[in-house]
Amino acid sequence: MTGGHPWQAVLAQAVAAHRAGDTETARRFYRQAAETAADPTPARLLALLLSEDGQSKAAVTWARRAVSLDPAAALSHAALGRVLFQAGQPEEAERAFGDAVLLDPGASAAQQGLAAVAGLQHRRGLALFHARQWHEAATALATAARLLPRNPDFWHDLGTALHEGGCLAEASDAYTKATALAPDRAETWHNLGSVRQGLRDMDGALAAYARAFALQPESFQRIAQELAAGNPGRVWLRAGDLRRTLAGQ
Repeated sequence: MTGGHPWQAVLAQAVAAHRAGDTETARRFYRQAAETAADPTPARLLALLLSEDGQSKAAVTWARRAVSLDPAAALSHAALGRVLFQAGQPEEAERAFGDAVLLDPGASAAQQGLAAVAGLQHRRGLALFHARQWHEAATALATAARLLPRNPDFWHDLGTALHEGGCLAEASDAYTKATALAPDRAETWHNLGSVRQGLRDMDGALAAYARAFALQPESFQRIAQELAAGNPGRVWLRAGDLRRTLAGQ
């Protein structure tokens, strides 16, 4: 590392110690450089090292200092996101990673960070779902789907939480997004049919049930029971009539 600033020589020593596995020496030199440098690099690297050592509070403090020194540096925002995520603050981490992506859409560390936040929120949502906390589950799952909108599982699971919570219109939207991303998933088509049936959109329900039936013919009895239970105003006296209706959609 070249340049006329004394902190740069100290930073070089810190990096060398860090690479050698001497984290105590690295931490001391990082701090020494960070205390005098107007550049965010020493503070950012110190924050990451402190986070690795489990010193979350100090890590966040130094990461925020790095951001304040150069608010336009995507790397500093990504580092702040990382230490916040490791400190158990996923919402704050999401904001920091998002700021990094706005500054540099190709920032891989920030993209990976957002994916990690999405995964955490998805797992949280599933746990809340199994605890029958539908609204809270949907909130977490919606965050996961928003962060990784190309993941059909996230939209499917969000639809299921909304469905269980009685938010049928929103569930229909989520299931529709899931079917667009994974059109061969019979379960999602069936659930979409059920939601549309609940919304009294019988043409839409039959169209969705037909896709489920085409993908999974053995689901016929389940579809028939769902239609009968919903009292949609249409009666098939024979199973064959319903089969022909589904096949003709």
